[in-house]
Amino acid sequence: MERTFKVIRLYSLGKYKNIKVEDGFENIEKEVWMNPVSMKLLRHLTMIGVDSYYAQYINESGILNKQLNDPQALEAYLEELDESRLATLGLLREAEENINIE
Repeated sequence: MERTFKVIRLYSLGKYKNIKVEDGFENIEKEVWMNPVSMKLLRHLTMIGVDSYYAQYINESGILNKQLNDPQALEAYLEELDESRLATLGLLREAEENINIE
């Protein structure tokens, strides 16, 4: 049995404009979704992905918001998200070494 996990976030762009960003995983093996550590890491990785997509959109579109109103702050935030993604992937690899997937 396999499952799908998805996160959908709605970000305000101001003036009644929004952007919907989603990310997720499909075909998650039962041994993975039954493991709370792996699922916690997958949720965290998904949230990082969604925030990263939004920050990249902000960066590429030239729209600045209250939290990321400075291009240097935006670049630093993107780097922080990248570091967090890599650390989470490392933890996920360690957690999956303890799971026997048939």
